[in-house]
Amino acid sequence: MTSQLRIEIADGIATLTLDHPSRRNALSRELLISLRSALASVVADKLRAVILTGADHCFSAGADILELQGTPEDIGFDDALTEIVAAVRAGPFLAIAAIEGPCVGAALDLACACDARVASPTAFFELPAVRLGLLYNPVAIARIRHMLPAGTVRRLLLLGDRMEGRQALAAGITTHLAEETQTIAVAGEIARRVVASPRALIETKRFLGALEQGASDLASWQAIRMELLASPERQAAVAAAKSRLHS
Repeated sequence: MTSQLRIEIADGIATLTLDHPSRRNALSRELLISLRSALASVVADKLRAVILTGADHCFSAGADILELQGTPEDIGFDDALTEIVAAVRAGPFLAIAAIEGPCVGAALDLACACDARVASPTAFFELPAVRLGLLYNPVAIARIRHMLPAGTVRRLLLLGDRMEGRQALAAGITTHLAEETQTIAVAGEIARRVVASPRALIETKRFLGALEQGASDLASWQAIRMELLASPERQAAVAAAKSRLHS
């Protein structure tokens, strides 16, 4: 734990809380370093789910403007964020963002890296780069465009629209809505549904990532599927499903 990141672990789930409320949980360099270290620990400890959230009903205001120079030196922030986004997207765990309040700029990029995004009705999403005289990181735009519909990306980037609640859900930015203050609880429910089948989770996430990279050789993935069909993990899951039918 650092002064800007709280880490809680329970039932194989790590909850990482951005905790710098005086700056609306802005993504400072210290916070990015702490996030990178925490994600590495999640992998080392073989935890199967991560919930990413923000303190005081605020996800994050994005890059900490006090640490930016307004010069090409700011590319270092882009590089640090890209590294964390890659760790979330490729990590062998389910990543869920639990979002209340603002999710702005770089914070939206981070949230989009997650496998699911649970938001409250008052959460809002914004990419104000153009208003700040900036072409947002092209690498990040490509990532976000892959995750979100083209019309949504244009509204966020070109128009600077703010999207909230059900509008954000309809636009594909969020995947689930939850009542105010319940986003972490709903994210936990989602996580607990999948942590019982870790190998299936890991391989499915790896396969989806490979498809995003243009993979076309399915033979090796069929071999993995055959391994899972015969695995104790699957046998236990099927037995549990049958037991529920008779309960």
